[in-house]
Amino acid sequence: MPDGAEALSRQYPEFEAAKAVVAAWLERLGAAPLQPLSATELGKYKGRKAAFGWRLSVEIDEEVCRLDLLLPQGFPWQPVRIALVDHPPFLTWPHVEKDGVLCLAPDSLEVDPDDPAGVAACSLDEAIRLTSALTKGELAGHFQDEVLSYWSYAADEKGVDIVSLMRPEPPSRTVKVWRGQATYVMAETEADLCNWLANRHGKKPDDFQAEDAAFVWLKSPPIPSAYPATGKALRELVGQQGKESEAVLSELVGKRPDKLVVALGMATTHGPALAGVVVPKPNKASHGAANPLTKGFRPGKVPDEIILGRYLGGSRVSRRSIDRADPDWVHGRGHDPRAAQLRQKTVLIIGCGSVGGGIAVQLAQAGIGRAVLADPDILKWPNIGRHVLGGSAVGQAKAVALAEKLRMDFPHIDVVGYRLDADSLLREHSELVAQADFIVSATGSWNADTRIDAWQRTAQRPAPVLYGWLEAHASAAHSVLIGGPPESIRSGFDGTGLPNFSVATWSNEGTRRQEPGCGAVFQPYGPVELNMANSVIADLALDALLQPCSVAVHRVWVAPKKRLDAANGSWSDTWRNDPQFRPEGGFVFERTWPKANSDEGEAAAA
Repeated sequence: MPDGAEALSRQYPEFEAAKAVVAAWLERLGAAPLQPLSATELGKYKGRKAAFGWRLSVEIDEEVCRLDLLLPQGFPWQPVRIALVDHPPFLTWPHVEKDGVLCLAPDSLEVDPDDPAGVAACSLDEAIRLTSALTKGELAGHFQDEVLSYWSYAADEKGVDIVSLMRPEPPSRTVKVWRGQATYVMAETEADLCNWLANRHGKKPDDFQAEDAAFVWLKSPPIPSAYPATGKALRELVGQQGKESEAVLSELVGKRPDKLVVALGMATTHGPALAGVVVPKPNKASHGAANPLTKGFRPGKVPDEIILGRYLGGSRVSRRSIDRADPDWVHGRGHDPRAAQLRQKTVLIIGCGSVGGGIAVQLAQAGIGRAVLADPDILKWPNIGRHVLGGSAVGQAKAVALAEKLRMDFPHIDVVGYRLDADSLLREHSELVAQADFIVSATGSWNADTRIDAWQRTAQRPAPVLYGWLEAHASAAHSVLIGGPPESIRSGFDGTGLPNFSVATWSNEGTRRQEPGCGAVFQPYGPVELNMANSVIADLALDALLQPCSVAVHRVWVAPKKRLDAANGSWSDTWRNDPQFRPEGGFVFERTWPKANSDEGEAAAA
C-alpha cells in the first residue's frame, strides 16, 4: 500500500473500510490477484488526489484493455475515477483527459457513500461502454458538441484572458477590442467597450484605445486536429467559411496591426460557443533587417495577397479561451428567454434602504437593462447589518454608492443614483421618471407613497408602481402592484398611513426602537427574515415586468409563527378572520386590493 493511503486509512477508517469492500468485490469478479498501483504509478495522476488504486485487465470487444481504478482521498464520499492506461495521444478521442482519466460523469455527480462497491461497479461498467464506443469511432461528434472544453485543453498555458461582450451569432464581421495588460475585452462597438470598462473599473482606463478585431462565424465547430496552431492554419480555416469571412480577416491584416485578435464563433447542439486566437505581427529577424511584411517590394507596392500570406504564415499563434460576459450569458447562460425582454426595461427604485437595496440587486441579477435609484439618506454603520452595501460605503449616499456597486458587478447595465427623496425626484427629474417602464417604492414612508400615487394619477404615461413594505419585526412583507388609475395605494390605508389589513398586532409598547438621539427611530429585524421579504417583493416586480397587469395585486409573505412569538406579537383579528389564515405562518398568499373610491382619486389629483 502506498504510504499516503496508509496514513489516510489511519486518519479516516471509513476510507480503509470502503477500500476493503471494493477489493472484495473485485476479487469476486475474478480480478485476483489484485495489482495495487505503486506510488510511481499513482504519481501519474498528480492533481487527482488519488490515494489508492488497482490496475485491471478488462476484455472489451475481444481486446484486453488495461484500466486503472482510482480511489480519491475523499472516498467513499467522492466517486472513483477510472483511467485508460494505453490511450492514444491527447485529443485523439473525446472524454479522455491528458492523463488518460475517462470523463464518465459531470463533476456534480452524487454518489452513495454506503455502497462503495456499487459506485465502483457503475463506474467500471460506464468506462467499458465508453472505451468500446471510442475504439469504434462512434463519439467523434462529441468534440464538436463540447468544443469549449476541448479548445480550452488545447489552449496555450500562458497568455491573456479574453472577455467577450459580443453577440455570439453570425455574420462574420469587424468588431472592437481593448487590449489591457492581462485581459483583452471584445465588443461590437467602441461605445460598448468604453461603457463596460468604465462601469467595471469605476472609470475608463487611462490608456483606453479600441482597436479593430475579427469575429469569424464558422460553419461548424472544428475538431482538435483542425484547431489552428499557425497563422497559415488560421487563414485556411477562415477561408473555408466563405468570401465574407475571408474579407474580414484580409481587411484587418491590411492595416498591419502589431497583433491580430480573432474570435471564432460557432453553433453547437448546446448553444453558441466562442474561441479565441491571437496572431502576433511578424518580427524582424535581427537589427537592421528588412520588414518581413514588405521585404522585396517598394513601400506601398506590396500586393494584398502577399501581405496576407506573410502576416498569416508559419509563425505560431496563441489559442485562447474566451469568457462570455454578454447579457444573455450572464443572465441565464443563454437559456433564459426572459433575459432579452428584461434587458429592454428601465426600472426606477425610490428608497434604497434594506428593502429597496435588496430589490435593486435582485432585479439587476435578473437582467434589467437600466436602473435609476433615488434615496436621500447616507449609509451609516448600524445600517450595514441588513443592507447590501458594506462598510466600504459608510458615509456615502445610499443610492449613489449602490449604483456604483451595481455598475461594477453588472458592467453591461446602465445604473444611475441620486441623493433625492421622492418629492424632489418627481419635481427635479421628471424626465427620468417619465422614461421608467416600472417604479418600485420601498421608502417605508406614507408621505412618499402618497406623493408617488399622486404623480401616477396625473402623469401622461404613468408607469406601474410596486409598493413594498414590512410589518414590525419583519413579521410580514407586503407588495402591492398598482397598474394605474383608478387603482390607488391609498385605498388600503387610512389618511395617516395606517393599513386596513395587517398580519400581526403588538402590545401598547409599540414596535419601533429609538437610538439615543432625537428622532432616530428604527424597526428591529435581521437580515435573514429581510431576505425572504425582499424576494417576495422582487418576485412580484419580476412578474409585472414580464407580463404587465392592469389589475391591482396584493401579495403577502407571512413569517413563521415562532418568529412572531419570539417578538411577543400575535396574529391580528383581521388576519385571523381572513379565509386564507393559517396559524403556523411561513407562506405567501395573494388577496384582493380594495378599490379606490372617487374621493380618494379627487384628493390625490388635487
